[in-house]
Amino acid sequence: EYVGVIKDDEKVKYFNIASVLAIPSFSEALPLVMIEAFSCGLPVVANKVGGLNDYVNETNGAICNFNEFEKALKLVLVNGRGHYHTNCIDTYKKNFTEDVFKKRLLKILDLNY
Repeated sequence: EYVGVIKDDEKVKYFNIASVLAIPSFSEALPLVMIEAFSCGLPVVANKVGGLNDYVNETNGAICNFNEFEKALKLVLVNGRGHYHTNCIDTYKKNFTEDVFKKRLLKILDLNY
């Protein structure tokens, strides 16, 4: 069901009631919606494109070729959100928190001086 543009706290509500986030894109960089989903413990099913390859895997959802998308989506739904929840949160904490960003930025700046 497409519900249109969702803003602010309403996003959290939808992420918390969803079973999975599907990203069937043919082209992506690093979508914010994936990061937001992981922060809520929501598994992601995505095509093997762009930055999705670096973060989505079998522990926090599924990454696949487009022709395998439906099969991957069904597998994640059968396993259930609870199966992936902890790993989704861990992926978020390991890669996308403010502290992680600061450490990476300081490392980059330190290497350049």
